[in-house]
Amino acid sequence: MMITINLIANVMVMISVTFFIIGVFGRRSQTIEKMPLSEQYFLRISLSVLAAGSLLNILTVSTPHATEVILNVGVGLLFTWAAWFHWKYFVKKSNK
Repeated sequence: MMITINLIANVMVMISVTFFIIGVFGRRSQTIEKMPLSEQYFLRISLSVLAAGSLLNILTVSTPHATEVILNVGVGLLFTWAAWFHWKYFVKKSNK
């Protein structure tokens, strides 16, 4: 049961972080372009490592502790909301 929940949470993290990366860096954004390159790269690297780590957790299908599953579910829900929020209020709004 915990393995299945963890697998679903990691799939959520991987997909939502990927969409978040595309939403933030896949178009021209004055806010992002104003940031120093070091901050942009830090954000890109941290989001990419998070998505890659989730993908590796999916591929290994490990047996995690309950606390890790709770953490993964929380991160999955947070980034699913963040990707949706960013798309709804920034990407979709700028397309009008």
